[in-house]
Amino acid sequence: MRSISVSLATLLLTATPALAQQYLISQPVGTDNFGNRATGQTFTPSVGIAPDPGMPATLPLTQITLYAGNSGAVAPSTTTFLNLYDGDPNAGGNFVASSTNSLDTNGLTFHTPLVWTFAQPALSFHTEYWAVMSSTGSAGGLDIAVSLETEPRNGPPGPDIYTGGTGLIAGYAPHPASQDCRFEIEFFVGVRGSFGVSGRGCPSSAGDGVLTSPGYPRVGQPWQVDVTNAAPAGIPFLVIGVSDSFWNGGPLPISLDLLLPFAAPSCQVEVSVDLAAPMIPGTTAALSLPIPNDMNLASSAFYVQGYQLEAATISVTGKGTAVIGT
Repeated sequence: MRSISVSLATLLLTATPALAQQYLISQPVGTDNFGNRATGQTFTPSVGIAPDPGMPATLPLTQITLYAGNSGAVAPSTTTFLNLYDGDPNAGGNFVASSTNSLDTNGLTFHTPLVWTFAQPALSFHTEYWAVMSSTGSAGGLDIAVSLETEPRNGPPGPDIYTGGTGLIAGYAPHPASQDCRFEIEFFVGVRGSFGVSGRGCPSSAGDGVLTSPGYPRVGQPWQVDVTNAAPAGIPFLVIGVSDSFWNGGPLPISLDLLLPFAAPSCQVEVSVDLAAPMIPGTTAALSLPIPNDMNLASSAFYVQGYQLEAATISVTGKGTAVIGT
C-alpha cells in the first residue's frame, strides 16, 4: 500500500483546497468563585459561536480551556479528567465523553489555564451539556471537583442576566456581582473534512453499486471506502481524481462506451482517472485508502468513483466528493 500512499500524496498536493473553519465560545476573564457554589459547568454548542455555523445537527468538540478560579479543587489529583454529560450528572445526565488527556490540579494558581482535548465527540446543537472535572484518576468517573454553570438566563433582571445560584452565563452578560470566569470551548480546530455521493452510475449484474463511507478522510489515517450491492464475481477498483470537470483534455462527464465499447451507454465517467486502487471483492467491495500523514494535504478536495469489471461488461457507481480533514 506504500506505493498507493506515495502516489496519492503526489496527486492530492495538486488538488483544490477547501475552506477550513474553527468555531469558538469564549467568556471574558472575571473574578471567579469556585468551591461550594459550584456543582456543574454547562454549555450549549449553539450559544455564542462565531461565525454562525449555519445550524448543523451536531458539532464535533476538540478542546475546552477552563481558567482556574480563586478556590482550589475539592479533590485535587495528578490525573484529573474533564467529563461531559448530556445533563446534570447528579440528576440523570448521561456520560458522553472524557478528555483524551488528564491534568494535575494540585497547587493551581488563579486563572491557571487548564486545557483538555477531546476526540471530536459529536455534540447535539441544542443540548445543554455539563463539563465536570473528575479527580477519580480514570476517564469517565464522576467526582465533581470544580465547575460553573454557563447557560444563558432569560428571567428577570434579564434577558441574559444570571439569576441562579451556581455560576455564570455564557458569552454575553456577566454575573451582577462580577462572579464570572473565563472559559473557551473550541469546535473544528483545523480542517473539517467531508464526503458526499451524487448520481447513480450504471448497474452491474447485481444491480446498482452504491459508494459509501462511514466518515470523511483525515490526514494520516486510513479512510474506508465501500461499494455496496457489488457483483460477487466482479473485479472492483476505485478511481481517484482531482477533477470532476476535465480529464485528458476534455470535459467531464463522458460516456464510458466511448472508451470501452462493451460498456453500457448509461455508464458515465464522472471523475478524472488519475489513480486507480484495487478493492477487496465481495457483495460489498472494500478499500482502506491510506491518507498520507502530510498536513499539506489538509483541506484538499478530490473525487472518487467505483468501477466493477465483469466477464462481459463494466459498471460504475455515482461520484463521491471528498475533502481531507485533520
